[in-house]
Amino acid sequence: MDRLGLKPTKFWLLTVYYLLLTTSVLANSLKDFITEKKDNVGLAYLRLGAGARGIALGNAYSSSVTGPLSTYWNPAGLIRDKSAGASFTHSIHFQGIRYEFISISMKKNKNAYGVGALGLFVDGIELYTETQDSIGEYRAYDTAILLSYARDLGGSLHIGATFKYIYERIYINSLHGWALDFGLSYNIKPNIPISLVFDNVGPKQKFRIENPENIALPFTIELGSSISFWNFLFLLEFEKPCDQVLGANMGIEYSFLPDFFLRMGHRLMYDEEAVVKNHDTQPFTFGFGVKFNRFNLDYCYNPYKLDIGSSHIFTLSSSF
Repeated sequence: MDRLGLKPTKFWLLTVYYLLLTTSVLANSLKDFITEKKDNVGLAYLRLGAGARGIALGNAYSSSVTGPLSTYWNPAGLIRDKSAGASFTHSIHFQGIRYEFISISMKKNKNAYGVGALGLFVDGIELYTETQDSIGEYRAYDTAILLSYARDLGGSLHIGATFKYIYERIYINSLHGWALDFGLSYNIKPNIPISLVFDNVGPKQKFRIENPENIALPFTIELGSSISFWNFLFLLEFEKPCDQVLGANMGIEYSFLPDFFLRMGHRLMYDEEAVVKNHDTQPFTFGFGVKFNRFNLDYCYNPYKLDIGSSHIFTLSSSF
């Protein structure tokens, strides 16, 4: 301190000042991260969820998912399944919206592979002229093909990636594009996995129309963990969509008989002032599952707020 020409008192005052300044900058940066919401983000159907179990658990599923549904939630989960499998999900949403998801997976030594497809379908949309005269109806649909790969790196560390080919059509306008998911899974203990997922990484998209706007992908970061003991499974996951505030998803599953499962999920979010509150539209989810031989049948009831309606999700999965 003497070499710097500073007395001890002044040195410590400057040290405390810069520590406080750094803490303030980091706190403001963290608040900006929590509350930042980007504009012109589309393709929201890519984050609707897949599989009744994961949605019933409040979407806090990336740390516990295994098998074919890993192609959606976390590709690293593919390597944690001991056998090949297939899964089909049928969802009935409000206002007649349908959402379907199908996937298969297989594992060979330290490698695992998955293929999936999803689609969102809306019928009966009225078509109007510029003078607001109805001239009929049209349909819109959004689809994606998913190709996944996972690798066991040893030491309970698994990584994976999913490539998505995206196609969206509204009336006579269409959009083609692609996105990538990256996932990591690590077991702190056999019953305590943690996961980190980067969803929908890729370039901005454009509809094939004159003077199209750039549409950003719904990029999302997810950090989750879970713990299982006795007949319970508890899950917690933080997610930060690029166009929404930071959220926290929680789920609990109880198994008995021993092939029957009850599930509940709760979703929280921060507001613009970084205050925790219930999710705007989907605070609670409920469901159950039944296992018989190599088959699993799962159901989720997803009630929405704001008088939007509710969703019913059914999933049939099998291992072979």
